Amino acid sequence: MILNAVDFNISQGSSWQSYSNIEPESSHPFEHSMKEDPNPVFKKFYDLVEVADAELYLGSSLSRLAVVSQMLNIKIENNMSQRGYNQIMQFLKEALPEDNIVLDSYYQMKKLVRSLDLPV
Repeated sequence: MILNAVDFNISQGSSWQSYSNIEPESSHPFEHSMKEDPNPVFKKFYDLVEVADAELYLGSSLSRLAVVSQMLNIKIENNMSQRGYNQIMQFLKEALPEDNIVLDSYYQMKKLVRSLDLPV
């Protein structure tokens, strides 16, 4: 319409219409060099989440974070002492397969939870 208004004629086979058929290149020559390193704060957080989300032992359906959060909830609801918590966690660590990564003390649990900036 605009081109007709200014009496500008473009032939059917001109390069003007061929621009609409251009497909983007599959890879850009600078694509690999433009990747950025993650923000250090976010990288630290994701690394911590990865550690916390590790399965308790090979083949376990529970993660370290799942056990920590459930046991912390049990400790609080039952007004359990730190000593009682430690004894239960040490027993749990002994009862599970040897390759388990159970945190067997209240101190270790608090350290993990605080590293994720969660309240204890």
